[in-house]
Amino acid sequence: MKQIFYKEILYGIRNQKFFILMIVFVLLAIMTPLMMKYILPELLFKNMMGLTELEIEDILDLTQKGVFASFLSDFLEIGTLVVCILLAPLIPSEYRQKTVLFTRLYDIKTKHQVLIKWVLYGLYVFLMGTISIFICYTYTGVMFEFEISFNYLLRLIIFYGFFMSFVVSLLILIGSYMKKSVSTMIMTYALVMILFGIGNLLKIDMYMPTGLMNLMAVTNELDVMDYFIPAISSILVTILALVLAIKKIEHIDLESLGQKYA
Repeated sequence: MKQIFYKEILYGIRNQKFFILMIVFVLLAIMTPLMMKYILPELLFKNMMGLTELEIEDILDLTQKGVFASFLSDFLEIGTLVVCILLAPLIPSEYRQKTVLFTRLYDIKTKHQVLIKWVLYGLYVFLMGTISIFICYTYTGVMFEFEISFNYLLRLIIFYGFFMSFVVSLLILIGSYMKKSVSTMIMTYALVMILFGIGNLLKIDMYMPTGLMNLMAVTNELDVMDYFIPAISSILVTILALVLAIKKIEHIDLESLGQKYA
């Protein structure tokens, strides 16, 4: 178990996945408020001469809630895409480097290998996401005025944890079948966005893991049932995805894998 854990940490450091994810998330937290506060008002003022400064502020909703909502939208879309790009090789790289063969030889259980990947990278994404959210919350509060409740912030972070555990489990599942990093990235991100779109279109988002994306934007108080069902569905889908991925990797044809990546 320890060997697999250290191997995954070294993989993340050697391929700069941890570093890139940290930089992207921090930049999103800083750049969105800067864009909203300084760059966009200046562009509107230059291109729409008739607008006053107060009118521009109303259009852009230059408050902590308004700017934080813009950050959250970018964070969920761009952040999820970056996570898919960086973590797509988690399982395909095992096939390509034939480490699946060695884990069988050393009697390393597949479930341990998969669960360590999910826990390690899921926790790191959650940690970086939490830091990014706190940076933007503090930055927008200082820049404008603190009006977002701390209770909402904690709720947002919890929802984000559920959502990203679901996304990472999808990456592992799809990677175990696709065996190509690019295909895994495209399929996972497309599936998340399609589920999100279908949920909103058919008004069934409250029954889906992607419904958490909508709940993250709600600053008002929520009833328990508003988030209980999507949270439970994300847990159940995450467990199912991990079980299917483990079964797939356990039953992979080692001989054909060796020939394919020879």
